[in-house]
Amino acid sequence: MRCRILCVLCLPLALPSLCCGDRYEPENPYDPDAAHLDFDGDGVPNGEDGDPTDRNCGLTDDDVENCGECGHRCADEYPHAVVKCSGGECSATGCSSGWSDVNGDLGSEGGDGCECATDDPLTDVDNCGECGHRCADEYPHAAVECTAGECSATGCASGWSDVNGDLGSEGGDGCECATDDPLTDVDNCGECGHRCADEYPHAVVKCSGGECSATGCSSGWSDVNGDLGSEGGDGCECENLHVNDSGYDECDSWNGRGGPYVLVPGATFWQGCRDDLNGSWGCSSEEKPQHEVHLTSYWIDVHEVTQAEYQAFGNDTGHRAPSCDWDPSGTPDHPVVCVSWDDLRAYCQWAGGDLPTEAQWEYAARGPMNDADDYAAFPWGSNEIDCDHAVIDEGGAGCGTGGAWPACSKQDGNSPFRLCDMAGNVWEWCLDWYSGSYYGDETWPRTDPAGPGSGSSRVLRGGSLHYYPQFARAAYRHLYAPTSRYDDFGGRCARPGQP
Repeated sequence: MRCRILCVLCLPLALPSLCCGDRYEPENPYDPDAAHLDFDGDGVPNGEDGDPTDRNCGLTDDDVENCGECGHRCADEYPHAVVKCSGGECSATGCSSGWSDVNGDLGSEGGDGCECATDDPLTDVDNCGECGHRCADEYPHAAVECTAGECSATGCASGWSDVNGDLGSEGGDGCECATDDPLTDVDNCGECGHRCADEYPHAVVKCSGGECSATGCSSGWSDVNGDLGSEGGDGCECENLHVNDSGYDECDSWNGRGGPYVLVPGATFWQGCRDDLNGSWGCSSEEKPQHEVHLTSYWIDVHEVTQAEYQAFGNDTGHRAPSCDWDPSGTPDHPVVCVSWDDLRAYCQWAGGDLPTEAQWEYAARGPMNDADDYAAFPWGSNEIDCDHAVIDEGGAGCGTGGAWPACSKQDGNSPFRLCDMAGNVWEWCLDWYSGSYYGDETWPRTDPAGPGSGSSRVLRGGSLHYYPQFARAAYRHLYAPTSRYDDFGGRCARPGQP
């Protein structure tokens, strides 16, 4: 009662914090004087008693644990999301790993928000039994599988070994570095996982004193310029290099791994979409503005990774098989599908490259451009599309067949670089994290852009057998959680080009 009386006397004097701090709340919760107030009403000013419920909360406007008021956690408002607090208001910028904005309603009142990015928690190794439970975390460096919601390890990844035979045993050492001598082991040279073949692609390599060196080139490759091992040198180059029908350099395989690939010369092009050049399709906001990008040269696969190529990778590494539509003996020339972003990236790295960036993919689909007006919606230089050019949902999924077609079935739909299926057949994973506002952000690099530094979804390009024609446009940007594995998710690989 005494405090209430004092409060009445003090308020006219503008001294409420001196005598009624346990009841007074300032108009501005971010007023620096808030440090002297008692937010939890325990009679002790904030922070002085070490009480975590009033630990200087309200001093800043970006505290996601105390946003706007003490104890207001943005994570509670947006479960499983990447959150921020600005001006005392919570917002969500994307979904956490293993979760996805399935219905595109994150942040909308009454929306579902972030949902588990899996169709089958009984078999999904990235969400096994429960969302976010990654079998790879349970069994590091192992080939893993999820059965009936339980993780298990089927062996060790390349460069690692079950030395003590206790993989999967409680308290066991699991997969350990598979080398007795890091001073001479070419697959673990100097440290576990340091492969000399990665340092000197297509070369005959050795490890001495923990340092890699190259003694010559592998079959099918040659030290054309005599600079193998020299800093900045070209190293081993393709011996069976030839010029394809479109006039671009093409090689049959990369060190015997994967299929043919084409050299895309370095160039400047206009990435994105313009409504006035896009026929009747229109442009979505995330495809704009059209902007100039410079790319250094790179190699890219002629066709989407096939089941036969992916099987060779699985046989060599023990990597998990695709989760559906997998019949490499019956349909070896069909694109591999039902692979996650991590699955396909692992394949590309095994094959000597990586996933293409979103910019690399779009330029490979478009081809050379003289200026911003040199533009067409589809890779074959037209704003029109049909089943003569691409495997799309026209007359039913897969042009009426219900499934993907063998790679390069639609030659009339090739891009100017003679690349197959850059429109339709299967969605193709790209390296980049997705951001709908990325094109409009002038702070990101315009030379060899690789997307935002983080995010919750990865980029997919090209449309697919299940999607209508407008989604096969070269500018169209799709997104999904990187753990997703659907029957129209696949892709192709890229590799560094010549200087």
